[in-house]
Amino acid sequence: MQGPYRVVDIERKVAEIVSEKGNNKMKVNIDHLAHYVQPEERIPAKLKKLLDPSPLADPLTSTSTSTSTSTSTTPSTPSQTLAPSSQAEGASSEVETLIRDIWAGRRKETLWAKYGPYKVYSENLMVLAPGQQLEGEIINAYLSWVGVKAGAFIFDSYLITSLWQGKHKGGLRKLDLTKHNVAAGAVCHKAHWTLIIMYLRENRCLFLDPFGATKEQISRCKDLTRSLVCKTNPAVGRWACDSMDHPKQQDTTSCGVLICKLAEQILLDQKVQYPVDQAGVASMRFDMAMSLVKNSDDLSQLCRACGELSSGFTKVDQWVRRCINFLTTIWLEDWDTPWIGYLNITG
Repeated sequence: MQGPYRVVDIERKVAEIVSEKGNNKMKVNIDHLAHYVQPEERIPAKLKKLLDPSPLADPLTSTSTSTSTSTSTTPSTPSQTLAPSSQAEGASSEVETLIRDIWAGRRKETLWAKYGPYKVYSENLMVLAPGQQLEGEIINAYLSWVGVKAGAFIFDSYLITSLWQGKHKGGLRKLDLTKHNVAAGAVCHKAHWTLIIMYLRENRCLFLDPFGATKEQISRCKDLTRSLVCKTNPAVGRWACDSMDHPKQQDTTSCGVLICKLAEQILLDQKVQYPVDQAGVASMRFDMAMSLVKNSDDLSQLCRACGELSSGFTKVDQWVRRCINFLTTIWLEDWDTPWIGYLNITG
């Protein structure tokens, strides 16, 4: 069974998929599904640079300059270390180069970040490129990172979406909101992302739609969030839901970026202000990709190809590395060798 197919409905572990033309529908276990990656034509680098209109996809130009002073009496040596600021700038430049390479299709099938259960591969970072729609893995990973900084509980987007759509049939016994002051989650309904933030000690919540929330959405959010709280606190009493002023979405693809930025600014008590024009959204996408790569959980014990833990057997890991190195040399010339614990971004 070959794709591409589009997922139109998910119930527990069963997904209903439909072909591109909508002629063929079927139900399959989600464990049998894999992300479809549109094959790309191999275009010479020089020609691709001329064809690519996005300034974010161009190679970085070095802007660093070296200066010398006549007052120094101690000659510099090759063993001198860089100042912390210089090291940080160098690391940031490497990450910038990495993101541009991924967006240009030169870095594929490699694990670059992990936030709790969410793993971010090259294919996930591709959806942060200008004009692309964000997927759940990127949304969940970014909100998880923001949630840790803000001390907020983050709902999995697949769970909160199934609750919003009334399709969730599993139990919620493990969900105990009494341990948290703030909870948040992203809802993807009809290919559009919205945001819910619950202030559990204040018996209220916020619903935010990048296009602007409607009364119907706010009412629906109030009922959903109150029912969630009542599962662990039946005597919750009055519960309020509202929205707030924020810059409105101006295109058809940036909703995921905007709800991530809204969540970050609100949960971290920052001023809600961000650009919504094409250049501004592209810049936010790039900053999100940079943040995800730079602030990842420890990857030193994970295989950068499959994302699983090292086997613990040195000979097995060495054999895996040799196989990957052989395959990448023969078939995938532009692919990084994703060794276990491999952290060299630009190598």
